[in-house]
Amino acid sequence: MAHDPAEFPKWGTVYSYFAKWSKPDREGVSALERALKKSVGEAREKLGRNATTSFIIVDAQSVKNTDSAEKKGYDAGKKISGIKRHIAVDTQGLPHAIAVTTADVTDRNGALAAIDRCKPNLHSVESMLVDGGYTGQPFADGVMERLRPRSKSSSAINCTPLPCCRNVGSSNAPSDGWKSAAVYGKTANEN
Repeated sequence: MAHDPAEFPKWGTVYSYFAKWSKPDREGVSALERALKKSVGEAREKLGRNATTSFIIVDAQSVKNTDSAEKKGYDAGKKISGIKRHIAVDTQGLPHAIAVTTADVTDRNGALAAIDRCKPNLHSVESMLVDGGYTGQPFADGVMERLRPRSKSSSAINCTPLPCCRNVGSSNAPSDGWKSAAVYGKTANEN
């Protein structure tokens, strides 16, 4: 059994602060989320970039969780019972949108959930790089509805699937497609 470091207060005290800082405010954003957003913006500015990104890379990963876990699902493609992490990062690997779902949630629906949760962080997004798990017009329409409401702007979001991703969903290891995405991202014209 793992123990907290001696410098830490008792577990109950640590957890009470975590619970307090994780609670969403009136705008639906927790103190921890605000701190992450601020530190991501500061890190981008130190790199000479805008605090918000115009280009994101989206992917998901299914992971096993314990048999006694309250919430879990089965990802038939990866044959994993557990949860799924959905994340959108910039070309530096800094997170801009995150959602955790049960593993049975599709990559497309999980990505839309991450966008819903973190929409204020994504107002500058113009392009999105995805793998073959994010195909279909309903997904593209869902991204547009969330990031470019008709009342705000009619400009489209460029949602580019990677043609080099084969065997999508067969492994949790990075695919050759994501290696290509990292190379492509370095040359992307990002603010």
